[in-house]
Amino acid sequence: MNNKYKLIILVLLLVLLIGIDLGLFYYKLFEYLIVLGVVTIVLIIFIMLEIKKSKMDANKKYIYLLKRTLKIYNPVLVETKNFPETKNKSVLKVGDMNDLVNAQYEIKKPIYYIKGDDSTVFYLIDNDVILVYFIKIYDDVLSSLEIKLDNLDNTERVIKELEII
Repeated sequence: MNNKYKLIILVLLLVLLIGIDLGLFYYKLFEYLIVLGVVTIVLIIFIMLEIKKSKMDANKKYIYLLKRTLKIYNPVLVETKNFPETKNKSVLKVGDMNDLVNAQYEIKKPIYYIKGDDSTVFYLIDNDVILVYFIKIYDDVLSSLEIKLDNLDNTERVIKELEII
């Protein structure tokens, strides 16, 4: 469930609980008011924690996910500084890190990764195929590493075209 909808539901539940609390107070049902008051306070605390969690900015989420991925998959990862040669190779993007690790177990080759400013790319090379997975700050925006990877083959063509001119 989306955090926005979760917060809306929690706030509506809080409003309902406060209304019930006021009704119990009006009818002087203090035994029930105490119990429901505690539940209301717990819900308020939970809502505050959800708001704090939802405000965690994208950069912190990226850093958290990257650290977690590097920690979990450390035995099969190798950090590099440059992209592999993509000439005559197909570059395929995989859905998640587990897909890349499953492929790694099949072909028994390391997974390489490059850290960028706004993303980290993990890639696995097998003969004429390169499998890639990106962890990015913003999922809906192309990262600098994605642009660089997309332009590796195009760069050679552009240079050759410029030499002709």
